[in-house]
This record gives sequence, structure tokens and C-alpha cells, in this order.
Amino acid sequence: YYLFADALVNGQSWGKRMLGMAVVDATTGRPCRLWQSFVRNALLAVLGPIDWLFIFGGRHQRLGDMAAN
Repeated sequence: YYLFADALVNGQSWGKRMLGMAVVDATTGRPCRLWQSFVRNALLAVLGPIDWLFIFGGRHQRLGDMAAN
């Protein structure tokens, strides 16, 4: 679930659905796909806090978000 949750219906994990948030492709605006969910969450699992440091960049995206577009 952890790696693929953002690829559920409309790019929403259960928590994101409750908060009205979604993960979308930065280029197309379409909901997150299975491989994008895997890439963004795998990097978070491996790099942990280092991944979050990237939110202070210009687009406010984690490293996993940038890698998955």
C-alpha cells in the first residue's frame, strides 16, 4: 500500500481523499500513475528526511515528486 497508494482512484490515497488532495502528473495534470506512485514513495522510503529538504526549492516538491514528474 505504501508504495502504490497515490495511484489509487483519482491519484488519492485514503488519507488524501479525506483531505481533498490528490497527486497529479506535473505535465498533464492527470492522476498519478502506478509507476509514478512507486518512484515518489520509494525515494521517500529510502532517503527519508533528505527527500523532504527539497520542498524548500522553487516548486516546493520533494525529490520523489521531481523524479516522478
